[in-house]
Amino acid sequence: MEHFQSNFQKQNTFLRWFVVQIRIFVDMKMMFVLALFILASCGSKNEIKKESIQVQGIEYAKLFSIIQHENFVELIILNPENKLAEKKYALVKRGLEITVPADLTPIEIPLKSIVTLSGTHIGMMNKIGVSDLIKGVSSKKYIYNKTVLAGIENGDVLEFEDFGLLNPERVLKTNSKIIVYSGFEGKAPANENKLAKLGIWCMPNYDWREIHPLGKAEWVKLFGVLFEKEKEANAYFNEVVSQYTEMKQEAKNLPNKPSVFSGMMYADTWYMPANGSFGAKLLRDAGGDYNVADKNKTGSAAFSFEDVLKNHQHSQFWFNVEFPTKKQVIQLNAKYRYFDAYKNNNIYTYASKMNEFWENSAAEPHFVLSDYIQIMHAGEVEKKPLHYYQRIEE
Repeated sequence: MEHFQSNFQKQNTFLRWFVVQIRIFVDMKMMFVLALFILASCGSKNEIKKESIQVQGIEYAKLFSIIQHENFVELIILNPENKLAEKKYALVKRGLEITVPADLTPIEIPLKSIVTLSGTHIGMMNKIGVSDLIKGVSSKKYIYNKTVLAGIENGDVLEFEDFGLLNPERVLKTNSKIIVYSGFEGKAPANENKLAKLGIWCMPNYDWREIHPLGKAEWVKLFGVLFEKEKEANAYFNEVVSQYTEMKQEAKNLPNKPSVFSGMMYADTWYMPANGSFGAKLLRDAGGDYNVADKNKTGSAAFSFEDVLKNHQHSQFWFNVEFPTKKQVIQLNAKYRYFDAYKNNNIYTYASKMNEFWENSAAEPHFVLSDYIQIMHAGEVEKKPLHYYQRIEE
């Protein structure tokens, strides 16, 4: 009997030990599952952070992009020839100390001042209320903005007429960390490397190579991020898109599609908007029949006088002549008289508002479109005042 009780106690002890081991195993398994759950949750948070890195809304522009990261904004300028990244910047909020990727040039934002070497940039900055922060320009004779002109007069804004050889000491006087230039012919300032050693960065702006008028105007968003005026830039651009789209649709429904051409001779070459340019699209969106033989290039296309006369002698409208009178036009080249548009006095110019046009029209494609529609479809649409253009005088 005692032997039986002893065996029973041993078995009972073993059973209790076994149950305890099972509980320990179960508890460990539960802890393991819980640990996996916690790790998975952490992984999910990391994924959310990655997903929060996204390209901001660039709708029409093809030559720059804005990417919002957790602690900085990445700004990429694309080369118009190969569409590859030409310049990459990390825009970091002033006072925030972070390490950015090695392939990005760090720039503190918002900018406190800037040097801009094209009037179109002034027009865009004016739209977001920062034209008073412009401290350097190319030349007073090309400026329309009254704030900038006043700054030049009192010495607060410096002129840099020699784009190819920017004087570093003179640039330093502006306290600007950014020089924005248009990058015509792919050229950067010759002193770019010297300026970089001083912490002054040259930033190309290729709005003029965009293929859509709204794409050109959308470069206002680039200045929006540089000055932390994204809200103002987006609000302005959205209004431009709304008005442009409405007018384009109106012109699309008009039955008349008048033939048009543009530009004039410079030395031995006639320049007009290339088929794939924003200028050509403006004319077509206004309901004009515009076509040049350039295989859809962007920017400007170059032709001989004979080519233009052959293809546009009987075109109805001639735009963007840079002189206000027919007398001045014919004095430049007596052969202009062969065009029907000259004979019928259907030549239109922005010459009376030259600086205003070059400075503001890039950010105001809806005004240019409105003018084109009013001129080409007079009598077909509700009459509105012209913003930039007028018929040249006899």
